[in-house]
Amino acid sequence: MSWSHAFWLTLAAGAVLTCADTTCDELPELQELRVSLLQSSVKTTRSSVLTDAATEGKYRGAVYCAACCLLLAGGLRFVISEKGAASLPELSLILTFVFWMSWFQYFSGDPFDAFVESNTRCPWPQPLAGHCPSGSRLEQGVCVAADRWSPDWSLSVHCAQKSQVLSEAARINGINSSTSSGMGMITVLLAGAYMDRMGRRPVIRFFLLMSIMVKLLLTLSCFLNWSSFVVIIIVQNIFEVMSASPMYPALNCMISDLTREDAQTRGDCFSALEMAKNMASLLALLSGYPVLRAHLTNYFPFWSSLAAMALLATTYFWNIPETLHHEKSDGESERHHGLWRSLVEGLQCCVKDRFLGQYLVIWATITLSVNGAWGLSTMYLQSFLGMEQANASICRAVWFFALLLGAATSGPLMRQGGVHVVHSASLLAMSISWALCGLGPVLPAYAALLFWVFGVGTFGVAFGVLSPCFASLISARAPSDCTGQVFGLAIVVGTLLGMPLGPLWSQVFFNPSASDLHATLPWLVSSALLGLMAVWFSIISALRTD
Repeated sequence: MSWSHAFWLTLAAGAVLTCADTTCDELPELQELRVSLLQSSVKTTRSSVLTDAATEGKYRGAVYCAACCLLLAGGLRFVISEKGAASLPELSLILTFVFWMSWFQYFSGDPFDAFVESNTRCPWPQPLAGHCPSGSRLEQGVCVAADRWSPDWSLSVHCAQKSQVLSEAARINGINSSTSSGMGMITVLLAGAYMDRMGRRPVIRFFLLMSIMVKLLLTLSCFLNWSSFVVIIIVQNIFEVMSASPMYPALNCMISDLTREDAQTRGDCFSALEMAKNMASLLALLSGYPVLRAHLTNYFPFWSSLAAMALLATTYFWNIPETLHHEKSDGESERHHGLWRSLVEGLQCCVKDRFLGQYLVIWATITLSVNGAWGLSTMYLQSFLGMEQANASICRAVWFFALLLGAATSGPLMRQGGVHVVHSASLLAMSISWALCGLGPVLPAYAALLFWVFGVGTFGVAFGVLSPCFASLISARAPSDCTGQVFGLAIVVGTLLGMPLGPLWSQVFFNPSASDLHATLPWLVSSALLGLMAVWFSIISALRTD
């Protein structure tokens, strides 16, 4: 058995757990846990949507099991296909690493909010006017904590006030979010310069080591008091951001190094990269159900198991091939001098190449538009369409399926029409799709259909096609000694644009109580921006000098 097969079998454990989970269909909290998977984008009250769906749960569990098995079979077939190992010798290991990394981050990320909530501590509630706060019930004149299988569970065995639990968790998430943006920008800038001078592999090795460190810190936090727990949560988030932020720039650079002389192979390989990422994310979404469904109050087995998995991954992927091959350097001091000088060279590269500089702004605007509206999708389903939270969570799985389908077709499309034509067509399709989705209030009888078909389906496929085009364009335009820096600058520009403008979608454009076009205004605004970006990109593509 090869090392790659071992990793696929490791990931198969998620499918096995999901299959075994179907035997627990008598538990009524299946709907609740589907909602909890939305926590990374929209904060919800997981226990507020418990229903009597026990009989329905077993059929849904069987579907999840089948989906996991099909994804694993497709993933294994994909790695050994012409887009995988048969294409480039180094690509098989790189794609396997991408699959594992995406699965690992997504699988460990979804239970994180529940972990923070489960460790929240607060004073025991006292009855007020004959009533106890949500999360507890009145018995013989005192407040008693609701059972953790109850719809009114506070989400923590250390705090019987649900509002307090959610408030503390939101506060910690806010601190982590505020530190992530600034730390991420600094890290990708430095890492981009480093990987252009020292190689791509050190960045991946740093991520592997930090993965072990982060999971060990989370394991340790299970035994700490509340104040120490909060410190550990913030520190591990800093380590996580520092190591994870430059990962996709590094992986994009590795594909760019391997395919610099072959534009057609480059498109196929970036398409393969996106396929592996989306396939793993979808598998993690499905295989994470048993963990969330268990309503864990002690996460030590969970985090310690992931720490052991990270250690195993570090052993297997430590010698991932280096794709950047320098000529003999003049000396170590000059290389370190070049590390800092490349920070300026990357900016100069984007300024000298007018197409590249403008494209970074275009891509940042695309990212802003997509994130701004998509982050409100579940709230739109629950408010305007009146859909139950559990059913609304389906859009997340459909989204990954659509991205996967789009990534699969991106390579062949770029071969036939060229990357610039496919990029423009994808942007136009995205703009039209969300414009049609935004017509829901005008055609209320078809609002749900418009959302699922155009807001999620066609838009997701088009965005899946677009993502490999972005990496292919950067790879083709950026000089080999500035590729990492340019990929890093793309993230920085997106962050600088998103920090002040991103809140407009949720705070200004979106009105959850509206019944007119204000209910879909975020999609209409994003559609207009994407249309403008399609026109802008078409113009600079026509005027470009290759």
